[in-house]
Amino acid sequence: MFVVTARVIHGLRRGRNLGFPTANVRHRIGQAPPDGIYAAWACIDRQWYRAAVSVGKNKTFGASHATIEAHVLHWNRSLYGRTITLVFVRWLRAMRRFNTDQALVHTMRMDIKRVNSFLVSRCGRSGIS
Repeated sequence: MFVVTARVIHGLRRGRNLGFPTANVRHRIGQAPPDGIYAAWACIDRQWYRAAVSVGKNKTFGASHATIEAHVLHWNRSLYGRTITLVFVRWLRAMRRFNTDQALVHTMRMDIKRVNSFLVSRCGRSGIS
């Protein structure tokens, strides 16, 4: 199981512009799991939240470096400068390139539904068990 604890840093705000704000975290080489989309738990201020996490190079936007970006479900406040712990629970799919923003947004919505469904069915609504 991979666990990453880091401060949230400013990203390029692409997720926010698409309707899915993300907490970007800086990580050391070898600290992150293999590239892909994950179901994860995010711990913020000692509270647990479900999260959809992207690890790797963002192929749609031609990114040259790998990132970890977490969309924390049911969170609508700023996370900049806060410490977040991500507990990676399940790999969902590989990173891939999308030809349109609409295709990316559709897939992100489906990823979030899968994350929510998997984590609720495995651990309940209240968090890690």
